[in-house]
Amino acid sequence: MDGQALTFEDSSFDAAFSILATTLFSNWSAGLDEAVRVVRPGGWMGIVHWANPEGADIFTILSRALKQLPLPTGSPAAPKLTALISAHELRVALETRGCEVKEVERLDAPSPLPPRESFMDALDPIYSSFPTYRLLDETMRGELRVLLAREARRWV
Repeated sequence: MDGQALTFEDSSFDAAFSILATTLFSNWSAGLDEAVRVVRPGGWMGIVHWANPEGADIFTILSRALKQLPLPTGSPAAPKLTALISAHELRVALETRGCEVKEVERLDAPSPLPPRESFMDALDPIYSSFPTYRLLDETMRGELRVLLAREARRWV
């Protein structure tokens, strides 16, 4: 389902949570609009959104590696960060949408990459959530693993 165009009725949920999704939407504002729309008045929202590129290396690595594969025409684009917003900008965006904001805070937490030897095993479950990755056959995934290992050596 596209988080920027949810198929749920207005006010369908008591709560909604977005864990890094708005960071990857091509239009983070539309994703936020949809989350607000499907939560009932007085409901709760929890949003985790990257404020800086630190820790986003796993997406940079996937994007760089996928660009080196001969993907079929029309394949979905690789995930990439589309917006980095501050805690203040997130608060304003929520208030503009009529949300009563209880708390917005910036957390600076390390997001280390896995060690090279376990890089793919650790990140395969994350990458599997992206359509481009899911469309790859076993041969292409094997090629991608080699490319990801090469890209990871630049970061790890």
